[in-house]
Amino acid sequence: MYKINSDTKHSRTLFALSYDDEKNIDKRKPNTFFEHQNDIFWIMPLQADFSAGIFEKALFAFFQSRTAGINVDIDSFIKCAGSEKAQQIITTLITSSEQFNDISACYKTDKGIQRINNFVVDITKYKDEVYVAEVTADACNFAKKLITMPGNMMSANDFEAEIKSKFASIPEVKLSVLNKKDLESKKMGLILAVGKQSTPEQEPRIIIAEYNNAQDKKKLAVVGKGITFDTGGLNIKTDNHMIGMHADMAGAAISLATMYVAAKLKINTNLVCLACCVSNETGPEAYRVNDVITAYNGKTVEISNTDAEGRLALADGVSYANKDLKADTIITVATLTGALRFALGTTFTGIWSTNEDNWQLIKSASSLASEEIWRLPFHPDFQKLLNVSNIADIVNCSLSGLAGSSTAAEFIKYFIGDSHLIHADIAFTSEYKGRAPSPVYVPVMVRTFIQFAKQFGK
Repeated sequence: MYKINSDTKHSRTLFALSYDDEKNIDKRKPNTFFEHQNDIFWIMPLQADFSAGIFEKALFAFFQSRTAGINVDIDSFIKCAGSEKAQQIITTLITSSEQFNDISACYKTDKGIQRINNFVVDITKYKDEVYVAEVTADACNFAKKLITMPGNMMSANDFEAEIKSKFASIPEVKLSVLNKKDLESKKMGLILAVGKQSTPEQEPRIIIAEYNNAQDKKKLAVVGKGITFDTGGLNIKTDNHMIGMHADMAGAAISLATMYVAAKLKINTNLVCLACCVSNETGPEAYRVNDVITAYNGKTVEISNTDAEGRLALADGVSYANKDLKADTIITVATLTGALRFALGTTFTGIWSTNEDNWQLIKSASSLASEEIWRLPFHPDFQKLLNVSNIADIVNCSLSGLAGSSTAAEFIKYFIGDSHLIHADIAFTSEYKGRAPSPVYVPVMVRTFIQFAKQFGK
């Protein structure tokens, strides 16, 4: 929780101080904190050297370390960064603070004292920017709650109910659900295959949220992976690799959190967000390796690994976004591949784009959103690694051990039809400080997707 300009002040205040400020007598390095009496100072780099990503990570570490609430002088941060960065600064400060204050998915019998930070800001000057930040923080808290809730409390049924409740007061958003019977009628074989062993409350479904607020017909789709629990299927996860797999639906939560912000801010764009929800279980009815499944777009897939299930659910989702919803550009967001940690660690979200203009848009959007991304390649050689089946059009997972994240992106691209694709792999940026046993989950990319939607709608 937080307050804006509360009359009840905390004993300590966080200020920003420019690196070249005369008060920085000891010339402390940029991007560091120091304490003086009851105040804490963050040394801001010179404006030309400001890195939004470094700024956010430093705030994460700072707010997580706090044991009590603190005043945050937003105006001092804006003064250092420049007024043109006011929206970026305000949103990053508030969302970073809330990342460690929200306890809606905490089940400890003693939750301790909740920290309530107080943000001090010139509300007459930055009223609109504060509103945007508060809506964004609300959406991110909602997504974080869904991601954090354990599997026994967040089935596909539960996820659907949470979404319907959240959007009940937003008439501009049209919600619909393709349930199991709908998926069978449409012959969406891939997502159905993943869910063959699912219990009734985990039955596969695609939740669709539509928002149209632009005169032109150009449409953006955000398709999120919603694996509500991932055992790996018959290629079962071993050792500690199943820990945290209740959070394999982060992409779906992020997709619909993006819709919430877009609708609340009345962004001028045509947006549709899809959550492809299913549980990947093991048992006698589970799908198996070497099974051949027909996708919604008519292509056949030989299963080479049942633990490469997320891309199967996404494939039918993007085909639906292309064929039925006529999306011009499709963004997929997913905790998709463990291989990504070898390339980008926990620093960057991996991005693949079939269109150069879209890449430039999302690169700009991520900078405005204080989120770090890195472009990775599509390449015919990666597609060839999937074209190895003797009995189907494609396999779902290359067994070569090569370019695991890029071959996963290539698999999704196979199903987009004539739409452009941006694929975001958030496998290691959606968690803060590790997986064992339960990390802080980060609804990464919501802010980037909102910035992209704003530019896309122009």
